Amino acid sequence: MKKKYFALDLGTTKFCLACLELDYGNQTATVDWLAVPAGGMKSGMLERMDRASAQLATLIGQAEEQFKVDLPAIVVGVAGRHLASTFVEHLLSLHGQRVGLKHCQKLQRLASLAPVSEGREQVLALPVAYQVDARPWSSNPLQLTGQHLRSSMFSVTADKHYLRDLVRLCNSCGVKVSAFQPEPVASASAILGTGPYRQGAVIIDIGGGSVDGVAYRHSVPVYLFTLRGGGEALTDKIGFHWNLSLQEAERVKRQVGFLATGMGDKIECLDLHGRLQKVSVKAVVDLLIREFTLLSRELKDIFVQLGYPQSTGLLITGGGSELLGCEQVLAKMLSRPVAKLSPDWKSGLPSAFDAHSLRQMGGPTPGKQHATVIGMLLLAAQKELDLHDLGGASVTKLGLRKVWGWLRELKS
Repeated sequence: MKKKYFALDLGTTKFCLACLELDYGNQTATVDWLAVPAGGMKSGMLERMDRASAQLATLIGQAEEQFKVDLPAIVVGVAGRHLASTFVEHLLSLHGQRVGLKHCQKLQRLASLAPVSEGREQVLALPVAYQVDARPWSSNPLQLTGQHLRSSMFSVTADKHYLRDLVRLCNSCGVKVSAFQPEPVASASAILGTGPYRQGAVIIDIGGGSVDGVAYRHSVPVYLFTLRGGGEALTDKIGFHWNLSLQEAERVKRQVGFLATGMGDKIECLDLHGRLQKVSVKAVVDLLIREFTLLSRELKDIFVQLGYPQSTGLLITGGGSELLGCEQVLAKMLSRPVAKLSPDWKSGLPSAFDAHSLRQMGGPTPGKQHATVIGMLLLAAQKELDLHDLGGASVTKLGLRKVWGWLRELKS
């Protein structure tokens, strides 16, 4: 038997649609995806329905031809400052019974159906821990006996009207929405590896129009956030400062970065009037540092707000993290360990599956800019595949994996 999962990332700079096919008979997995330039998006959110619809229709048409299937309902990523996270608890009577899978599943259903604030809608209810009567909280309560079972869920809600607009956008292109995934959690699920860590970590995806992030403690998410900025904002500032087109400003940004190794003092570029000018490499670096200084201040506030010790580090991904030297600059600004990671979709699959093939139409294997859509695929698949597992195990398999010893490695 084969099963296909589809995920759509509506980014500021690109629309990306991906497909994960699991072959249960041969125990193999295949990932395929394609992307088109974005339209009608700003700061990671829908701004112009007409432009977004035109680009999405193009993507859907190409995807149906490439995937050789009429697209069924798909999972759609949702991002933006309207997302909010909290912890909610639910109680279930056991009547002296042993805790079974059915009890945990019922608590999950209760969480998904729980009322939220007016104008809000829940997009994620992730089990974090369970408590039987007055015993200590546990990641796996199976086979324990008691009178009551309590669950703690990490809940993410979104603006209901914005979600309706996303549904209308997809429906206008002939595609139904099966579920929404908060993009910060999806990005994190694609890059977190296996291995122990104690203090926690903060994971950010530097996208085109915003910086999405999730803070983790003891392997589970505790806080979701979206910050202003992103790679497109940096490009705009370079273009405005030196009167360059967006394409030329993007080239300058990527070529210079923070390191500017072996470039000399000047970089040649054409302004909007087609005139050749020489831009100071140091001036470009200084501009980028000023913008990252603002980002680092907001990140510092989050670390302090959550009470994380100085040893707690930052993981970065997303297209914006490809900027040369950005991890070194952030590490210096934050005085914390910083690592840059690409999506690891293979480790997010069940252990029985083998990554049989990996392809992208005319492109390489997944890069940091694909972290969101890869994470969404893993979350969609694991929602069905982990019905047999609970608590800490399911949290781990859902891509909320412990970071391998990079904290020690970066300090050594």
